[in-house]
Order: sequence, then structure tokens, then C-alpha cells
Amino acid sequence: MYVKIYRNCTASLEDVQNFQAFKLCVSDTIADLTILTDKIPDLVHAVAGDHAWLSQDAVERLGPADADWVRQYHGMIAYAETKGWTRDMPPVVAAHIEMWPD
Repeated sequence: MYVKIYRNCTASLEDVQNFQAFKLCVSDTIADLTILTDKIPDLVHAVAGDHAWLSQDAVERLGPADADWVRQYHGMIAYAETKGWTRDMPPVVAAHIEMWPD
């Protein structure tokens, strides 16, 4: 799955049934990625190089309101935790950043 950020800094969750991959796709019209922490701080907590730290709760809110999906999402986060791709305070998960033509 991936979080898609549009030029107006709105977000959507795409490919929601793919629990094997996770990334952040950002409109290539956004030149300075650090603006994301100002424009959508409830979702993007930090940007460091080609990775962003995303709020686990905000990503979950973007997903479908489906108990099975939530269970699988939590499983994906648990796996990410074993790889060191999460932080607890606040609960965030790392996402590789890719730019996409908007």
C-alpha cells in the first residue's frame, strides 16, 4: 500500500490490500518535502532524506473502516516493528518516499 500526497497536500491511501509493501508517493510539484510536516502534521511527522515518518493512526484513518483490514494493517505494523521501521513516541512508521508526476 502507499500513501499518495497530491499537490494541494491532501492524502489518500492506495493499493490498500497490499500489506507486503509500504511507501509514500509525493506529487513531483512539491519541491521541498519538509513542507509536508507543516501542511499535514497529523500524517507526516518528519522527513529525513528519502524517508518519511508517518503517523500509524493517521494512515489507519485513511484506510477502509473494515475490521479485517485493520487487523491486517496492525500485522503489517508489527512486522515493521521487527525491522526497526517504527517509533513509539508518537507511534510512527517509516515510509520510503517516491515522487510521482502530478
